[in-house]
Amino acid sequence: MFVCHATRKLLGSWYATVLFWRPQVALAVNATTLLPVLWPLAPAATLLQRLPAALAALLAAHGVDQAVITAEVAQMDTHAYAKTLNRSTLGVLIEMSDLADA
Repeated sequence: MFVCHATRKLLGSWYATVLFWRPQVALAVNATTLLPVLWPLAPAATLLQRLPAALAALLAAHGVDQAVITAEVAQMDTHAYAKTLNRSTLGVLIEMSDLADA
């Protein structure tokens, strides 16, 4: 299970927001590792269901062992939304959003 703490732009231990690019994307930052993940926003109704696949693709691109990826994705089989709690991680998310826009 994972919890998505969302900014006001995006309802929902990942912190996430929306980048209004063309096409629109979601940006999530892991609260522990600060690993950023970008993936398409549309369709928004399945946004969090698609995060594990986006994370798996990112980890594979970084050369992470497939067994580790499989174990991580297996832990993300369910999700929940929660209010933003960690202001430090939120600050990292905002900074990454600004860097991504640049």
